[in-house]
Amino acid sequence: MQLFRHNGTMHDSPEGIGATLKSLRRERGVSIGTLAAQSGIHKTTLYRWESGATVPRLPELSHVLDALGVSAQTRAQCHERVLAPRAVQWLKSQDAGVLTVGDLLRALRLRSGLTQSEAARRSGVRQSLLTQWENGLTLPGGAGLHALCFALGGSGSEAAYLTTRATGYRAPVPRNRDTIFDAMEDVIWSDLSPDKDLSFLSLAAQMGSLYEKQRVELRDVAAVWARHAQWLRGNGTDRASAFRIARRALTVAQNDTAPLSPHVFTALYTLHGVSSGNPIEANIAALYNIRDKVAGLPQKAWLESLLSANMAYLAPEAAVSLTRKSVQTAQEGGAAAEVLFRQSDLCHLLLRLDRLSEAQSVLETMTPPNKEQRYQRVSLLLAMAELMARQGNRIGAEIQLAEVETQIKAHGLHGIRANTELVSRRIRGYAPFTAAQ
Repeated sequence: MQLFRHNGTMHDSPEGIGATLKSLRRERGVSIGTLAAQSGIHKTTLYRWESGATVPRLPELSHVLDALGVSAQTRAQCHERVLAPRAVQWLKSQDAGVLTVGDLLRALRLRSGLTQSEAARRSGVRQSLLTQWENGLTLPGGAGLHALCFALGGSGSEAAYLTTRATGYRAPVPRNRDTIFDAMEDVIWSDLSPDKDLSFLSLAAQMGSLYEKQRVELRDVAAVWARHAQWLRGNGTDRASAFRIARRALTVAQNDTAPLSPHVFTALYTLHGVSSGNPIEANIAALYNIRDKVAGLPQKAWLESLLSANMAYLAPEAAVSLTRKSVQTAQEGGAAAEVLFRQSDLCHLLLRLDRLSEAQSVLETMTPPNKEQRYQRVSLLLAMAELMARQGNRIGAEIQLAEVETQIKAHGLHGIRANTELVSRRIRGYAPFTAAQ
């Protein structure tokens, strides 16, 4: 792996500028001595660049590129090697291509809901120039990037990633919708990097690219935005960005009459969680509004379950009735997997309300999940664990939780990890059932 030095620190670069310059020089049959004479750069300096010992400054690099007669696109790529924003170096992939500054800018623009002409007008640049930036034909300067990030509603950390020097951090670029969703959950639960903002931006860029190629729906992109907003809210460092991103994701959800991605509804809770007023009442009103637009019975059942989870804080009996209705709705829709989910929801709700015998009856009537119904199996195990804990069988509860962790790790079931953590805390006595939950 090539290394490059910036401000005295060595960084790994997927394609070092020194190796690039050496390749360009050899392709043209030019010796280092000749290049030194033509560019005005000392031979020793050129040797140090090509060996990776040091990195040229931009004016020096321009002299060498002029002498080599490279194309505008090659020049931009070489500039990127030297002035690579942290985001670009972080996104270098060894096996799945590279996301450029342009891809990240396009992702910000898609999230803002602006057209290219609107974004150009707001940031004070020509649309043709913005087109070149998004297509990777030219590299925008720091001032232009800052203006564009601000116009597109980028957070302070996103602007920093796009405009400060490289860190040399690597990250794989997922290839399709499912691997992007898997990577998104890895960011939440597994990624130890402090640059999670950048992780979400890169995933949004990749999903946005698939959306432009008509391989995914806009709600899939919104799912990444929603998860990002949820993380920002939970992190507590940028509530304004959390609100802005969640609002955009929720707009997509409310305008989408097709089956809705569960991830998008994290935006609902994020949005109301950072706004004024009663977030529970706001959630209920919004969920009723969305439910009325959904035609499919499995989706209605899921929305009814979300409604009941919110209503439990204000009207427990009404919440139980609505959850029972969600089970019936799922059964009418003929979706066996959805029925299991809704029955698990009912069981958890009854347990929270200390109605242990009713919860046990629900568990006893549930059809055991098959091998393919992995999420449903984990949901059932969680319900069993909570019931055992409430009945005083702590050892049995811990055994069930251990099996849940085994299933999550074995099959990458990160989507249920949030609920797993919540149930685990309740079982161990750390999270009583309150509105703060």
